[in-house]
Order: sequence, then structure tokens, then C-alpha cells
Amino acid sequence: MEIVVQKVSFSDSQHRFSNLNFKIPKEKIVSIYGNGSSALLNLLYDGKKSRGTMLYDHEKRTKSNELFIQRELLFLPQKIENIFTQATVEEELRYHLQLRNLPVANIDKKVQDTLKLVGLSGSLRSKPISVLSDSEKKLLQLAIGLLANPKVLLLEDPMVYFDQAHKMYLLKLFKKLKEQYHKTIVLTSKDVNLIYQYTDYVVLLGEDHCLKEGVPTKVFDDIELLVQNGIFELPNLLLFTEFVRATKKVKLSYHRDIRDLIKDVYKHLDFAGKRK
Repeated sequence: MEIVVQKVSFSDSQHRFSNLNFKIPKEKIVSIYGNGSSALLNLLYDGKKSRGTMLYDHEKRTKSNELFIQRELLFLPQKIENIFTQATVEEELRYHLQLRNLPVANIDKKVQDTLKLVGLSGSLRSKPISVLSDSEKKLLQLAIGLLANPKVLLLEDPMVYFDQAHKMYLLKLFKKLKEQYHKTIVLTSKDVNLIYQYTDYVVLLGEDHCLKEGVPTKVFDDIELLVQNGIFELPNLLLFTEFVRATKKVKLSYHRDIRDLIKDVYKHLDFAGKRK
């Protein structure tokens, strides 16, 4: 599902945006970065306190179709405390299947397959949710959300409960959901390096508007503009590229993979750091 925001304004107790114009491209991993990113993520889900036009696969969101559109969306807040109501993992999954009246021929298989999809062992089925780690609870939260087969996943800072190795696993899972299951994944994160290297598209927020949008290398290429708009946390790969450009007078390309950046450095500089 593609989402297009046109001339949208909204405000809450902490943020105010005016004349927002941006898109969430279909079947991409999209990041929203900047102050107010969580508020904007929530707006894409409920859209109630806004003025302007929001299109979901070219269909304008209205009061009459709002519930239908929301069924195609999954919003997972960062918080995982007190979101489960059943004692065990299996009971929680079965509860949500029944609650949503989802047509499932083989419930046991559905439970097992859903746990496997998010990387949770089938041995956890009978485990009390209270003994799970925070990262396991977060994966269970995602598994529950995927039961209804949403088209768009709206994830508020999903990496916060994971160490670096498990962050990489989660990113591989997002890529799988995008490529094999045709999901559009929209996430917020304070980790600008993760956003720069591993997401396909960035919506970059200024103080009260969308500052830039596009592929990460294009969004972050104007450092002066970013700093002028209060964005001081910049990707390490970009900063290193700018350092080499300034000190060695070499116009390196922007790269999101450090291996490509190293190749570019060796292409333009000899081992003494001189231009070739």
C-alpha cells in the first residue's frame, strides 16, 4: 500500500505541523526521522486530528472508509508493558485470532507458523509471557499484529529492545516481509546510522514540516541545510565522506555500505593518502 499525504496540518500537545506533503512508497522500508516522528506515525494510523488529504492506494481517507483503511494498517507503539492479556504465548495468539474472528483452518499451524515467521521458537508456545525477555515480548507483539495480514506496518522505534546482533535480525525480517509478503514498513528511530544504511526511503522532518524525502543518500547530502533546520545527528558514513572530500580534495560518492566506501577511497587515494 502506498500512502500519500497532501497539504496536511495537525497538532498535539507537543508538536505542530503545517502543509505536510510527502509519500510512503509501496513495498519499501521507510523511516521517519526528526522531531515529531512518533506523532506523525500515529497520524498515518488514525488521521483523526488533521486537516488535508491522505490517500491510501489512491483512495482518499474519509469517515466512511476509515475503519476499512485501518484494518489494512498495523500500528505497534514502542511500549510493551501491559499490552498482553493472556497467561501464555499460545493463549495470547489464540485470543487474538478469536477476537478478530480471523478465518483460520488450522489454528495450531497458524500459531506455529506465526511464531516461526518472527523468529520465535515453537517451544515458547506454552511459556508464560511474564518470563519472556523484552525482545521476545516485542517479537510476540509483532507476531500478534501480523495475524490479520496487514498491508502496512507502522512501527514506533522497534529496535529499542534489541542488541546490535538482534537489530540486524529484525532488519532482515523487515526485508523478508517487504520482498516475500509485499508489506510496506514504516518505522521511526533515533539511530540515524541505521536509517541511513538500512532503510529504502526517508521522510525527514523539519521543525513543523517535511524538510526532505527520498533515498537516504539524497536526503542527507546537504549538511548545511540539515544543521540549519536543527538536525545535528548525521550518519557516520556521510560525515567520513565529507571529511575526505574536505581534507583530500577528492569527490567521493555517498555510500550506504562501508565496503563500497572503502573501495571508493582506494580508487581515488593511494596508501599514503594522496590523490591518484
